[in-house]
Amino acid sequence: MLKSRIYNYGSQGSLSMRILGSFIFIIIIAVCLYLFYQIYKFLFYLSPLFIIVALIINSRIVVNHVRMIGQSFKQNFLAGLLELCLQIIGLPVVSIGLVIKTWAFKKFGQFKEDLKSHSVNTEGTFTQYEDLTETKTEHKADEPHEREKQLKVSHSYDDLFE
Repeated sequence: MLKSRIYNYGSQGSLSMRILGSFIFIIIIAVCLYLFYQIYKFLFYLSPLFIIVALIINSRIVVNHVRMIGQSFKQNFLAGLLELCLQIIGLPVVSIGLVIKTWAFKKFGQFKEDLKSHSVNTEGTFTQYEDLTETKTEHKADEPHEREKQLKVSHSYDDLFE
């Protein structure tokens, strides 16, 4: 009375359905890549505008970024050339990143400066404090014994090692 069951996990569609599904998948991927390219091209043309906005907000950040690329060339010419190529390929992302970085520095840099102006120079100064000595309160003579009993009750395994 035992019946063996055979499970088949193959595709239920015919060969033409599988080919059609693969073709539709390739078309969807191609459309997504095309849209990504169009967005990238649009942002690439807007990159000079983003860099100008970053220069207006805080030119020091952009100058430091260019210096960082120059430092790469001084350390290793090949690595600097590779970094420059990556910066050019990723120009839309880099320029938007510079705008965000300058905005964040403007927004939170002022907060940091405000904290520095309100803080007091504490270098070389000491904070006064008072040593407190522990005062022992006198307990009844029975209390230490009660504590020992409570400890023995809470550590019932101690009896095994005595």
